[in-house]
Formats: sequence, structure tokens, C-alpha cells
Amino acid sequence: MAQTHKTVFISYRRSVSAYIARAVYFDLKANGFDVFMDVQSIDAGTFDTIILRQIEARAHFVLVCAPGTFDRVNEPGDWLRREIEYALEHKRNLVPILAGGFSFDPAVTRLLTGKLTDLSRYNGVNAPHDYFEEAMERLRARFLTPPVEVKIKDAPAGDSAAVKQKQREVEQQSPPETKPLRAWELLARGNTCYAQNDLDGALADYEEAIRLDPNYAIAYNNRGLVLKRKGKKEALADFDEAIRLNPKFAAPYFHRATLRMFRADERQATLTDLNEAIRLDPSFADAYKERGLLRYWQQEYEAALADFNEALRINPYFPAPYFHRGDIRRQRGELVNALADYNDAIRLAPQWNDPYMGRGQVWVLLGDLEQALDDFTQFSQGNIFAHSPYTYRGQARLDNGDIKGALADFTEAIQRDPKDSHAYLGRGDAWSALNNLHDAAADYYQAIQLSPYNPEAWVGRGNVRQAQNDLDGAVADYSAAIRQKFNHTKAFYNRALVYEKQREYPAALADYQKYLDLGGGTDYGDQAEVEAIIDALKKRLGQK
Repeated sequence: MAQTHKTVFISYRRSVSAYIARAVYFDLKANGFDVFMDVQSIDAGTFDTIILRQIEARAHFVLVCAPGTFDRVNEPGDWLRREIEYALEHKRNLVPILAGGFSFDPAVTRLLTGKLTDLSRYNGVNAPHDYFEEAMERLRARFLTPPVEVKIKDAPAGDSAAVKQKQREVEQQSPPETKPLRAWELLARGNTCYAQNDLDGALADYEEAIRLDPNYAIAYNNRGLVLKRKGKKEALADFDEAIRLNPKFAAPYFHRATLRMFRADERQATLTDLNEAIRLDPSFADAYKERGLLRYWQQEYEAALADFNEALRINPYFPAPYFHRGDIRRQRGELVNALADYNDAIRLAPQWNDPYMGRGQVWVLLGDLEQALDDFTQFSQGNIFAHSPYTYRGQARLDNGDIKGALADFTEAIQRDPKDSHAYLGRGDAWSALNNLHDAAADYYQAIQLSPYNPEAWVGRGNVRQAQNDLDGAVADYSAAIRQKFNHTKAFYNRALVYEKQREYPAALADYQKYLDLGGGTDYGDQAEVEAIIDALKKRLGQK
């Protein structure tokens, strides 16, 4: 170990300031300091203890502060917070380095709770990229000089091999240069713009960062996020490039997966990306949540539950997994547990509408219709696309077999708002369930008049017309549904049934195949049955 006053521990948020932290490391190392910093995410167990002992073994604790450094400092188990608190407890000489335009402004100081409250009062070193060398000279001359009145505790000899390996991992990378330091500063400024919803400002900074450093994987990843928010297809290319530049970077795998989530033909690729993101970062709660959601859509409920549980183990303050786990438990009839999950989601995110819908559906199942109406009302408030709470309660009652109750609620919704197309649609479904085709057709017609772009109304009326043997009318309605929603699996399936009745076998074959191509067989559990129908049609048509 070097002289006591020349021993330094560098603490930083890996996702936002790894580059500047490396620059500080190499500068101090070149000037005779014994420096430690970890370059990987913390492994649970042995190595976190080694890191804490390195804080005890070093006089100085240099904290790299950049935009985003403290965003997650109040999350359970946040390692940066643990490092800072440990340094404060052991009275290390704590020196903040302010980089990338960082300042302890009110938005940051609000995050500094508990033992971190006074952090903004520490004297720090401002380190802009164009004065980085001067900033490092000031750090060494004014902040890391003796006397240092701290009690040093030498680390156990058994830690030596692991510590040296971590130091080698840093030193195997090239020292940062001036241009890339400017690129990092632009990235940090872009991150601030992104957090403030200034997408154009963020995009400009990320693009300039990439121009200065074409191998900057994080800049490609972050530009991809902006392009994704803007609905630009070029986002995928940025995530691909980030992965090419750094295959061990978990974030772009995750973001690429979220681009593919809603495409049935990309579900395996989506799963592969999420698996890789989790392998690279086992504490990636969002990745577990997204993988759980994908498995939920694929009706792999046990696997989905396992992923939601793991996301909550990592971050118990994450509302989305509670909501999705509540959905699975509700569908399984585990109503008390489902209610608890929805309650937790609402407690953590009271402005989020979706959990109120789920909890309202549970209240319907429990027979508490007034509580259900309250939750459906809450869901509707502040949502310009929402419908009457009676419409939602009617749909929940219909889904649970209470046809007469559903009819009463849909009728109430229509009386309150005669332009509620979803109430007519729901009432049409209720009449269909009672085989009252005349009234069903009238309600579907009204739903279509009010909302001709809703494919479900066309499918509903198509079903009525098929039942009434108006086959041409049914085909016309299913075709209209497909025009509104090109991947409507049930419309293709039902139109195929009609084509078969009309002996339009090539058209029926094409629609059955399209149904399977869109994932209908997987979603509705009739893959083998439809494949058998397709084989029979091919034989009839003389195809192999």
C-alpha cells in the first residue's frame, strides 16, 4: 500500500459516469496514487465486502457526480448510496468531482436524504472537459494532500488478488482522451435534456457525442431511446450498433426487446434479448418485468409470476410487477392476493390508471359493485380516451358471466352518454350471449356508426350475420375489421369459416394460414386443430 495520504477510492454511478471516473483513475495513478475503482456491477456476496474494506483501507473517497448520479439513490439496495454512507461512517476525506455540468441544485438536493443530507456542503472540484487537467491538478494539490486525519484499516491479505484483478480491469482499457471526454460531457448534458423531456436537445447532444467518438456505445443506446420516443424506425439500428460496439452492455438488449415486444413474429427474438440483458445484469428489474409480461402474453403464467417476483425482490418499490402479478392472480381466482397486489401498485403509483381497472374487476368478482364502480370511475378520471364507469363495470360483469347485470350497466352507460360506442358494443356482446341476434345487430350497427374504426364492432356484427346465414354480409364485416386492424386474428379465423361455408377454399386456406402466422393458434390454443383444417383444405385443393 502507498503512503496513507496517496490512497484513493473512486465511487461513481456506472451508467452515467464510467468514462470520467476512468479519466480520474488514470490521472491519479500517473501521479503516484494508489487508486481503486470497480468497473463492473456489484456481485452479491463476497466482493461487496471486499469493496467496503477498500474504503476503510484508503484515506480519500472521491465521488464522481454527473447528471443522473443520484436519481436512484433512494431505491432499496442502491450500491452507490451504500458506498457513500460507508465512507461517511468511517470519516474518509470525501471529495465530490462535479462533471458534465452537474450541480447540487434543488432537484438533486431533494434526493439527498438521511446520511446523505449534507453531501452538497462538501467542497468539490468542478471538472469540465476542457479544463480537466487543471481540475485534476487542483484535486491533487488542494484536496488529496496531507495531513489526513483518518484511521486506516488495512485490508486482509486475502483480498489482495481480487483487488489487483479489479485494478487490472481498469488499466486494460485505454486512458480517456480529450475528445472522448467532451463526448462524455455531451452525453451527460443529453441525459439531462432527456430527463426534462427536451428530446430535440438530447438528440443534438447525443449526435455530437457520436461524431466526436464514433465508438461510444452508450451514446448510440441513448440516441436510440430518443428515436424510439419519437417513433422513428432508426432506433433499432442504434441499439444494434450499441450492442456491436459493446456486447456486454445490457441496456441496448433490453431496449431492442421493447421495440419488438408487440410483434408476434418477433417474440422469440424479444425473449432472447431479454434473457441476454438479465444474464449481463442480474439486477435489471425492468428486464425481469418485461420478460414476465412477454411470458404472460404467451400464457406461461408460472414463468411470468417468477419474473414478476424477481423484479419485486430486486426493487420492492416497482409498481408495474405488482399490477401484472395481480392480473395473473385475478385470472386464477386468487382474489385476495390479487387485491393486495393492486393495492400495492396503487399505493406506489396513485396516478397510474391501470391498477384501478384491475382492482375494479376484482371487486366485481367479490360482489362489491359499488367499490368496483368507484375504481372504474377513478380509472376514467383524467383519461380522455376512457368511457363511462358503467361501461367498464358492465364489461367486467359480462366477462364473469353476469349477462343481465352487464345489460343493466351498459344500458345505464348509454342513457348517461348516448355516444358511448363501447357501451353499445358491450351490450351487443351481451345480447349475442343471450342469442338475441336482432338486438345484438342493432347495437353493433350503432357502435359502428359512432366508431367505424373499432374493429370489434365489425367482428361482432359479422358474427351475427354469420349466425343468420348472411354469409356475404359476414365476409364484408370481417374484411372491414381487418382493414381497421391488419393483424386481427379472430377476424381472419371467422372469415375463413365463412369462406369454407361458401366453398371458397383457396380464400379459406389463406385466412387460416394468416391466423396462424399472426400467432392466433398460440394465443387461443387451437394451433393443432387449425393445422389439421389447413392440411384437409390442401388435400381438397390438390396441394402438398
